[in-house]
Amino acid sequence: MPPTLAIATLDAVLLVQHLAFFLFGACIGSFLNVVVYRLPLGISVNKPKRSFCPKCQRQLPARENIPIFGWLFLRGKCSGCKESISFRYPFVELLTALAFLAASLTFPLGHAVVMALLFALLITATFIDIDHFIIPHRINITGAVIGLIASCLILGLHNTTGPGQGLLRSVIGGLAGMGILWAVVEAGKLAFGKKKVKLDKAETWSITQPNEEEPPVFKIGEDEFSWWELFARKSDRLVVDCEKCVLNGKAHNNATLVVQAEELSIETDGFKLSLEDLKTAKGTAESVIIPREAMGLGDVWFLGMIGTFIGWQGVLFTVGASAIMGSIVPLITRLIGKADLGGRIPYGPYLAAGAVVWIFAGEQIFDWYWGLVTRR
Repeated sequence: MPPTLAIATLDAVLLVQHLAFFLFGACIGSFLNVVVYRLPLGISVNKPKRSFCPKCQRQLPARENIPIFGWLFLRGKCSGCKESISFRYPFVELLTALAFLAASLTFPLGHAVVMALLFALLITATFIDIDHFIIPHRINITGAVIGLIASCLILGLHNTTGPGQGLLRSVIGGLAGMGILWAVVEAGKLAFGKKKVKLDKAETWSITQPNEEEPPVFKIGEDEFSWWELFARKSDRLVVDCEKCVLNGKAHNNATLVVQAEELSIETDGFKLSLEDLKTAKGTAESVIIPREAMGLGDVWFLGMIGTFIGWQGVLFTVGASAIMGSIVPLITRLIGKADLGGRIPYGPYLAAGAVVWIFAGEQIFDWYWGLVTRR
């Protein structure tokens, strides 16, 4: 075969590969939308098989479920109830398609497949974390298993010469990710472990559970806290100084309510109640001590999962890059008058973004920075 023909054939094959990655990424993005919506709510991703409108529960026919174009065809509205469909759906599909395409353009085929899988995990975790301030263990465990296996099969993932070396570097990366953020969580607990809020006037509070799949929610005034935001460990305690406290219909006046992950108790009269037996909890409070974390333990597992793909050097870069982005984004939102926007974003998306920067440009950025340092 003449060299020019061989080059043209190779170019055609690569073009088909890149197109396939983009189209397949769009389809995977459509599935990720399903996972992002259903997984935190405990709804099966397989039943119902078709996507449905969250408002009217109408299942979408195939022509309305085409990635990216389905939303455009519907003009952003459900054809059944005419309620708006969030722009996020086509955005996630396009984002996933572009991420898969970037993997195909940057890496050899096997390596590109592994990176595409990682990007799918990062996108899923990011949007679940934005919505619910959690990163499900199912995502982290699944990703870690994929990362460990891929490190044995794709030697270019960690630039190794054998499967054993690849696995070792993957394990070290995972442990480094978990260890670094675990240290941050513990240090944050010592520095910012609890916050006492003295209320100007008595505020109503309640503990409710939206459904059996979701954890309880503590609400005081207009503020709401997910159970796992408050209780990252068994020793965490929520203390509410109550003017009035009603637990399962029994009133306690001028009482101090102590809430732990699985138990509620009234310090003043020794009353105790397990969370399983709790039916109603409400009252008015004068002050509250809220346990808080520098970040959630889900982030610890999340960075550990990422580390199995990118190694300990990538973990260190990701921590630094995410810290910089986590400082800059809230500052920008304050400057443009959208301070609440930055405040609602949890830390998982910054970790995901930091990992992506490392994958595509981390070593170049490090070399540039190291050059600046050594020239001084």
